[in-house]
Amino acid sequence: MNEIMTLSEVAEYLKIATKTVSRMIQRDEIPCFKISGQWRFKKSSIDYWLENKMNNNNNNNSNISNIYAQNDLSFLPIYKLIDEKFIVLDIKGKTPKEVLNQLVNPLVINKILDNTDKLVASLLHRENMASTAISKGVAFPHCRKPEENEKHLPPIIVGVSKEGVFFDQNKKTHLFFLILVNDEVVHLRILSKLSRLIIRDNLVEKLSNVENQKEIINILMESEYEHMA
Repeated sequence: MNEIMTLSEVAEYLKIATKTVSRMIQRDEIPCFKISGQWRFKKSSIDYWLENKMNNNNNNNSNISNIYAQNDLSFLPIYKLIDEKFIVLDIKGKTPKEVLNQLVNPLVINKILDNTDKLVASLLHRENMASTAISKGVAFPHCRKPEENEKHLPPIIVGVSKEGVFFDQNKKTHLFFLILVNDEVVHLRILSKLSRLIIRDNLVEKLSNVENQKEIINILMESEYEHMA
């Protein structure tokens, strides 16, 4: 079968009706792209997506720490660890503390934490040791000891600043990935995967100029599909 498939070909490949594929496209449930107004599918991306769904089904009762502790991370995309509820657009803080307060605010909005002062203090303590802002206008805020994070927190909170904020004294930061897992091994693997993601061509620029939360997840999903090992 060709690497680039039509709608009818992918329906046949998945053994489902073309109408089902069309509905999946409308719901953004399947990786695809348009050429001259026609939907096309990359076979390798479909294989990756299918394997990932199978893997998720087999791990429905596993938490993120258990999944990320496995040796094979090839079917564990970062975008699956990000929820739209925990993406903050238009970060405008003028100090690291203001930025961090904006980043953790969804935890209060979604009634996960009643108060974020302790978490922000821990994050600031880490920033005072050495800024988590790196090149390309990206920062990976996190606590010095991941095990101090509460278990029920979302694994990643994403923040975006189109204009950029001085999270580090020397340069503007446009993109934030706040890592909140409470397992050190899991933390390091997520950090490693994020670090590899953000060096890809134009990814930071694309993520920094989104109009809504869903775009963040879609851009990450497309990037991971396109750069499968």
